[in-house]
Amino acid sequence: MARYKLALVMPAVLFLISSHTSAEQAVESPPTGRALAKSEESLEPIGFFPDQSVSALEQIPPDSPRYLESQLRLGQSIWESALQLMDQPEDDSPAPEGVRPGEKKIDALQIQARKVLTNIVTVIEAKAKPGEPLPAAWATAKLTLAQIANQRGEFTTAFQLLETGERPLVSVINLQQDAVRPETGPKSLKFAVEFYQQVLRACVGSNDLDRAAKIPIDMEQVLSGPGQDVLSIYRLLGSQLKVSLNRVATTDRQRYRAATKSLETFLANLLARKDGQNYNSLAWLGAIYTSLGEAVENRPVPVHYFTAGSNAFREIIVQSSKDPKFCTPNQLFEAKLQLAMCQRVTGEFDAAAKLALGLLNERPNSIELQYETALIYQTWGSSGEEHADNFKRWTIAMKGDSASTQNQSKTGMWGWSVLQQKMTNAVDAEKYKQQILEARYYIAFYRYQAGLYERGPKRFRTLEVPFLEIEQIALQNRLDASQYARFNTLFRRIALAVGVPEQDLPRDESRPAPPPKPEL
Repeated sequence: MARYKLALVMPAVLFLISSHTSAEQAVESPPTGRALAKSEESLEPIGFFPDQSVSALEQIPPDSPRYLESQLRLGQSIWESALQLMDQPEDDSPAPEGVRPGEKKIDALQIQARKVLTNIVTVIEAKAKPGEPLPAAWATAKLTLAQIANQRGEFTTAFQLLETGERPLVSVINLQQDAVRPETGPKSLKFAVEFYQQVLRACVGSNDLDRAAKIPIDMEQVLSGPGQDVLSIYRLLGSQLKVSLNRVATTDRQRYRAATKSLETFLANLLARKDGQNYNSLAWLGAIYTSLGEAVENRPVPVHYFTAGSNAFREIIVQSSKDPKFCTPNQLFEAKLQLAMCQRVTGEFDAAAKLALGLLNERPNSIELQYETALIYQTWGSSGEEHADNFKRWTIAMKGDSASTQNQSKTGMWGWSVLQQKMTNAVDAEKYKQQILEARYYIAFYRYQAGLYERGPKRFRTLEVPFLEIEQIALQNRLDASQYARFNTLFRRIALAVGVPEQDLPRDESRPAPPPKPEL
C-alpha cells in the first residue's frame, strides 16, 4: 500500500493558513480530470491521513475568506489519496474472491472526502441567492461527489448530483450560443467530458439505456455544436471510463466482473438498436468499444471490444454510402481510419492494409494515417510463421513506398524511417512524443532483423547500429517500466546475436562502452 507521511500534509496546511489568495480566486478555475484534485498552479497530489489533516485545518475558521479553498483542497486531496490507493498494486497477492485488504482504508477515505465536500456544497447553497450563479468551488465539489458516488455503486445519488436533483450540475455545463469554452473551470472541455463520464457510469450501473442513448446527442450539442466531429472526445470518454472501472477491481473483484459484464451487455444493447442511430451515436459506441480495448493492460488483447467497434464504424460507412448527408467527408475518413485500426487488432490485416492504403490517396500527409498504416504492416509481419514473409512486411513498414519495385504503383506510404523524421520535425512534435518513441523502437527492431541475415564483420556492423540507437534512446528518454522492459529485451537480443555478453540498458547518464567486437 502507499506510504503517506504527515510531513506531506503540513506544507499544504501551512500554505492555506498563510496564503493571501482569496477563496474565490482559488476556485475560479477548478481542476478537472483524474480526481479533480490537482490545480494547474498548485501542489503535487498529497496523501492525507484524514484525522491529522482535519485537525490542522481547524486553524482556519469558517468565516475566513480562505475557508472554502482550504476545505475544497482538503476534500479533493483525501479523494486523491483514495484513488492513489486504488491505483497502487498490492504488496501481497489478493484473495481470488471478495474484497482486497485495502478496502477498509479506501472506504474511510471516501467517507471522509464526501463529508468535507458535502459541507462545501451545503454552505455555498445556503448562502446563494435565488438565480445567483454558483461559484466554481460548488461545481468542483459536486462533480467530485458524483465520482465518489459512482465509485461506491450509489448510482441514484450520482444522478441526483449530476442531473435530477435540486441544483444539478448539468446547469453549469451549457454555454450560451456562440460562446467559447474556457481552458479551465466548470465550463471547460475537460470538466464537461468528466461530467459525461460520470453520467455514463451512472447509466451503466443503473442500466438506463434510454438516458445513455441521449449522451452522444448531448455531447455533440454541448461540447462542439451540431454537425461537429467529437470522435476524439468519445475516445477520451471511453478510456477514462475503463480507468474508473479498473479502480473498482482494486477493492472488489466480484463487483468489477459484474460491472464489466454489465457494461458489455449495456453497449451491445445500444449497438443493436436500429431506430434513431446517426453518425454521432455510432461513432460514440465505436469509440467507447475501442477505448475500452486499448485501456486493458493485461493480455491477451480483448478482441471482442474491437470486433464490436468494427461493427459500429462499418455501419457508419454503409449508411454513408446510402445517404451522402449521413456524415461529413471528414467524419467518414475518421470512421474508416478507426475501422482499419480495429481490423489490425482483430487480425484482418489484408483488409486493414487495403483500407489504409486507399485512405492515403485522400490524405497522404496525415501523420495519424501514416502511423496506422505502418503499424498494420508491422503487426502483420509479427503474426506470420515464415520469417521471410514477415521480413517483407517489416520492410514495407520500415520503408513504405521505397520498399516497392519500380513496376509497383506508389501508395504514398512513408514507413517508420520517414514518419519518425516527420513527427520529430513537426511544429507540434510534443504531442507525438509517444509515437516517436514507438517508431524508433520499430526502426531498431527492423535493423536487428536485417542484421540476422548477415554474416561475419557485416553482421556486427549492421547490429551495432540498433544496439547504440537503443542505448541512446534509453539515455534521452525517461522510459516507464513497460517501455524499459521492451527496449531492454531487444537490447539483450542484439547483444546475443552479436556474440557478446548480454547486458541491461543503462537507466542513468553513465553510458556503457560499445560492445567489444567478437573474434571472427
